Amino acid sequence: MVTVGDLDVAREFYEDVLGLEEIECPVNDGQRIWYRIGGQQLHVNLQEKYHKAGFCHFAIAIAEDKYHEYAKKVSETGYKISAESQKFEDGIYRFFLDDPFSNTVEIHQAGKNA
Repeated sequence: MVTVGDLDVAREFYEDVLGLEEIECPVNDGQRIWYRIGGQQLHVNLQEKYHKAGFCHFAIAIAEDKYHEYAKKVSETGYKISAESQKFEDGIYRFFLDDPFSNTVEIHQAGKNA
């Protein structure tokens, strides 16, 4: 779960930049958006007092053969990436970006050590 200060801004980031698929949320209160990430879910919740939103970190694994294509697609959105795609000591490629509420999203190449 991540907290955000504005659901419209969050929706733009998570759908337009990351390309996530929104799924139905069983609580229809206008305070949250749910997304499918593979077999997992990401719950994005509105925190009306913005100073309490953000500052989470989560990771999304992208299939090894799709990682570089996905990294390029995200970079082409013009959204600022806080750390460029690079191969780490464990042999896995990663890049990082912050959503508009300072939640850090790590995008990494799926692999046995990820």
